[in-house]
Amino acid sequence: MIKVVFKEKYGKLGEQEYTYSAGNFTNLQVGDEVIVNTRYGLALAVVTQTNIQDNRFFEEDLQKVVLVAESAIDKKTKEEAIAAKTLLMKKIAEEAKRNKLLSELQLIVNAEDFEKYVANMTLKDLEELYFELM
Repeated sequence: MIKVVFKEKYGKLGEQEYTYSAGNFTNLQVGDEVIVNTRYGLALAVVTQTNIQDNRFFEEDLQKVVLVAESAIDKKTKEEAIAAKTLLMKKIAEEAKRNKLLSELQLIVNAEDFEKYVANMTLKDLEELYFELM
């Protein structure tokens, strides 16, 4: 048996837990999004507990999970991939800005000062210097 809470409007989760049979889905994990049958039809729910014992019900009398919509592992993997992509894009953009500022500052700062001071500045310092000079 498992416990689920239903997804409500705008992706919010309900507070009331309901007991269902895992049915043929033996590897359900907390956080898995599942489709279950309710008295109103099919609904999207999130698993909150697995392998529970509830003496109020016989498992064979419970409604079963119809489908796993998205596993918690798949959801986490997608979120991590999006976070990694966002971080990479930010890093590339910052490096591109830094390189652009360096190339423009190299044209207006004498070579000795450029090598000694400007070349090793942070992006923030480069931006400040650039706007001070322009």
